[in-house]
Amino acid sequence: MIADGEATPDGDAVVLRLVQPAERAQAEFFADVLRQEIATMTAKVAKAEADWRRRCDEKGYVEPPCRIGVVLRRVEEATRMLGAIDERFLRIR
Repeated sequence: MIADGEATPDGDAVVLRLVQPAERAQAEFFADVLRQEIATMTAKVAKAEADWRRRCDEKGYVEPPCRIGVVLRRVEEATRMLGAIDERFLRIR
């Protein structure tokens, strides 16, 4: 099987994936939604970390809330999804 951007066995042509306009539009919309979600989650993590630091200052060290780790993993996953969308649909012009 020939991967995207690789030459054919005879070496004459390069195979590129074709993206339909509707697929591209949907990918752009979903990428925008993901960017907004990443921004929202990042802001929530920053607030949760600030609250946690304030509690540590007031009471001494306390364990960080587990939700911070959960949200950070979701940010990582959304970032990977955004990269995959960009690679598959949005870098092709």
